[in-house]
Amino acid sequence: MIRMSNVQKRYGREFRAIKGLSLHIRRGEFVFITGPSGAGKTTLLKMIYCEQKADDGEILVNGRNLSRLRRGSIPYLRRNIGVVFQDFKLIHSKSVFDNIVFALRVVGTPKSDTKRRAWDVLRRVGLQHKINSYPLCLSGGEQQRVAIARAVVNDPAILIADEPTGNLDAAVADEIMSLLEEIHVRGTTVVVATHNMGIVHRMKKRVIRLEDGKCVSDTDAPDAFELDEDKIALVKPSVG
Repeated sequence: MIRMSNVQKRYGREFRAIKGLSLHIRRGEFVFITGPSGAGKTTLLKMIYCEQKADDGEILVNGRNLSRLRRGSIPYLRRNIGVVFQDFKLIHSKSVFDNIVFALRVVGTPKSDTKRRAWDVLRRVGLQHKINSYPLCLSGGEQQRVAIARAVVNDPAILIADEPTGNLDAAVADEIMSLLEEIHVRGTTVVVATHNMGIVHRMKKRVIRLEDGKCVSDTDAPDAFELDEDKIALVKPSVG
């Protein structure tokens, strides 16, 4: 589904955000990307949905080699990738319904299908009663639910979430992660960048940890780790 081989990303001549990164995310996985600020988490995600291009190495997404992808083909790639941001990025001048419909119209969904699909996805995230509300009238958690609904309304194969709980309190953050888990169970490959190690620890998914643009650990068994709440990091338990 997503494969990176010796990927490099530079900003300017000196700073390398990603340094020789290789990884493989399989179809149907739920994967956390963790690491301190500046580790390269957001850069990694942006390269997956072609917001940024790798300087070296190879990235394959859903069978497509992104280094060979023409600019005009990027919108077609993104039809299969939903993206959720920390700051929601909703259109404040549009209602909840119109934010969802906008995502459908961008990819050419027939007008006869837009209302039904917008209603269905809002029901899935529990916001059908907010269909005529505007983003700034919603709580942070509700805005993020609308953002998730917009990201998945086109049934993407991949859902990318960059710090989706960063602006939310703990209880609401857990609700958002439960919603992402429901989306994953339906068959979507989910990749979440986060610094919230409490959530990572509770959800027990695969964890790829970045530091200084490099992968320093990749585990499918989070139970083999314990949470160091003072450092907010994954640390291996002592052996013996």
